[in-house]
Amino acid sequence: MQAQAFKNIVKKGFSFSFLSIFNGKSVLLQ
Repeated sequence: MQAQAFKNIVKKGFSFSFLSIFNGKSVLLQ
């Protein structure tokens, strides 16, 4: 149970950081 919650938190954190990096790159390209 705790391991699954930890995995979900890591997934959310990874996708959030990926999206912020992606958004930052598109802002720099503009």
